[in-house]
Amino acid sequence: GGDGDGDGDGDGDGGGPNQRGTQRLDGEMSLDPRDVNFASGPLLSTALHVAAREGAADVVTLLLRCGADPTCRDANGRVPYDLSGDKETRDAFRFFMGEFPDAWRYDRAHIPSALTAEMADDQAAKARAKAEREKEKKKRQKKAAAQRKKEATAREQQAEAERAECRKAEDRGLRANAAVARQSQLDEMRKVRALAAERRLQSAGGGGGGGAAGSCAQCGKDLSEQTPFRRLTHEYCSVACVAQHKKDLGK
Repeated sequence: GGDGDGDGDGDGDGGGPNQRGTQRLDGEMSLDPRDVNFASGPLLSTALHVAAREGAADVVTLLLRCGADPTCRDANGRVPYDLSGDKETRDAFRFFMGEFPDAWRYDRAHIPSALTAEMADDQAAKARAKAEREKEKKKRQKKAAAQRKKEATAREQQAEAERAECRKAEDRGLRANAAVARQSQLDEMRKVRALAAERRLQSAGGGGGGGAAGSCAQCGKDLSEQTPFRRLTHEYCSVACVAQHKKDLGK
């Protein structure tokens, strides 16, 4: 059985070792230990298919070094690289291609490009640099967000302080207006009382000078010969009489 019968690779010219297998009478496939490209199972998978599907990168490398054909196709027409589920496993194929660029038709193996240790180190360095940049970017964004939050809090506190000051000013204004209103009421009441007292004095004909027409309301001096001082409805001969009369009236 050295011409590929039962090998399931779907591509007999992959460039690797010929596959060897034997057919048991009961229909089961047995593997010659020396043949790493033996295909078995319902999908006719080789050991390299299984290793790639399971993500066993180390086993993939070992099989490739032992002559496993990366161009073999399973029953669904897939090569082992197509089944690689993670980057480490895919890189195992690419590392092998970088080390042995002429071993296989790698286009048929669907391996996109070679990878060397230097290239891997360069990629890792770039990845670390990118991660560091992302870290610094997030750090700056976090710092900027914290600064914006701090400034917003300060603005809100300032605005609240200004609102509080406005409320205080309004309260002071209201209190001042109330005080002025109370004072005005008191002044008006004093005027009313003073007028009432004046009328009583005039009615009684007393009050220190009689307050007759044409005479000082305080001392009674004749005002026909001078220009009188006036306050409310009264006339006086002097400022002293004005003050004394105001004092007598309580205003």
